[in-house]
Amino acid sequence: MNCEIQRKIYLDGAFLVLAFAVPCFAAIGLMTLKNARTDELLAVRMADAVKEYYWADEQGEIFLQKVNQALKDTEADSIQTVKEYMQGLPEEPCCGDGGRFFSDICLNSGQSLRIELKVDWKKRKAQACSWMVLQGKEKEINQPMKVWNGE
Repeated sequence: MNCEIQRKIYLDGAFLVLAFAVPCFAAIGLMTLKNARTDELLAVRMADAVKEYYWADEQGEIFLQKVNQALKDTEADSIQTVKEYMQGLPEEPCCGDGGRFFSDICLNSGQSLRIELKVDWKKRKAQACSWMVLQGKEKEINQPMKVWNGE
């Protein structure tokens, strides 16, 4: 007698689920890895921005101390005299109205830290009125461009 054993391959449900699940898990793993890299880059950028802000904040505190020292060292009751005294400083102040100093500390992100100090001439001391981050101005076009009018 001739007995041949025939083997048939049966593709049952478990094999089909496994064949479908492995590529799905691989795709999900790759997307998760991509999200992790993006989150890392975002965290690094955020850390750099925070470091830069606190550096500018420290420079603002130093500026406030220098203005107060200039007010103590000068005897005049004029903001122009204090400005002349402070000409050698890297953060040269701008004069404002009513005894106020303005100073902008530039950040690398195109922003600047604007510090506004109000002078109390009786106490010979400056106090911060405003301490805020301003967005950078867009560049203005210096020369107007002629527009074609259809002729």
